[in-house]
Amino acid sequence: MQQYKRRRLEVLQLAPTVFADTDEQYASLTAVKSRLEGFKAQYPREYSQAYIGESAAALFAPYVRLELLHWEPLPVGGGSSGGGQPPAAGSNGGQQQQQQQVVPFDTQDWYTQLFEFGLGAGDAAAAAAAVGEDADANLVPQLVESLVLPMALTLVAK
Repeated sequence: MQQYKRRRLEVLQLAPTVFADTDEQYASLTAVKSRLEGFKAQYPREYSQAYIGESAAALFAPYVRLELLHWEPLPVGGGSSGGGQPPAAGSNGGQQQQQQQVVPFDTQDWYTQLFEFGLGAGDAAAAAAAVGEDADANLVPQLVESLVLPMALTLVAK
């Protein structure tokens, strides 16, 4: 368990450097989201023809994976909390159990940013989403299915 915690801490400390050498317009989820929503608002037909809505989950996956590094769906034995923070100094076993709190993934930044991705990009997009034609309406469920669920299943299996 100590080796796992040590390695996890190393990975979390290196995580901010992943997009360090990336151009600013692609270095964050917010920047990419903004560009794609702008493109969709300005060129809705081309956005659809280029299958961007169908590809959005793959485009956002690296940013989501990076943020999911900080997520622990189950409390790890030995007193770490759901957020990966050590227990308070001087806490005993009973207090550790109370302090262990699993933080749901739907409170993470990627989830809140992408929840309504592309759905407010004009009247045509809103109409398409209303009748189920807009692939952007399935972005978060696709990300949960392809990234969050396998991670949770792996942890439950162990």
